[in-house]
Amino acid sequence: MSQHDWDLIEKIANTVWPGVTALVGVLIGAYVANRNQRKHWVADNKKREYQELITALTRAFSAMLNRAAPLVMYGPEEQRAFAAAEEQALITISDRVFIQEEVDKMKILERWQKLTRNLNASGDTRALSNDVVDIKGNLVYEARKLMG
Repeated sequence: MSQHDWDLIEKIANTVWPGVTALVGVLIGAYVANRNQRKHWVADNKKREYQELITALTRAFSAMLNRAAPLVMYGPEEQRAFAAAEEQALITISDRVFIQEEVDKMKILERWQKLTRNLNASGDTRALSNDVVDIKGNLVYEARKLMG
């Protein structure tokens, strides 16, 4: 190759190289942004699912306390509302998508079923309260881990 050929190659490289590096930079930036966006999207969905689960458990807990109140009679409408809140808690525990692994690891369904059985067998609302506080505490702890 002659010096003229090398000069031509150098001229082409100097002309093309900035465009190539810019394109590579854009592609890398897009990849990183996409990955970070997905990570945030998953974290946002996990937080939302934790919030929904805590809300459903709180509603069911309130219904269970009302149902277990001594010397109080409730009509069919109230009883159906209590049962619906308790059923919604079970459904919400079971239908988690983003946090299912954590819910399974914490044995939320098993713990919830146990506290429900214990309440029905003993009527002990204090034990129910303690168990629900424990479950909600575990859920809040896991949700807060997503924030930092």
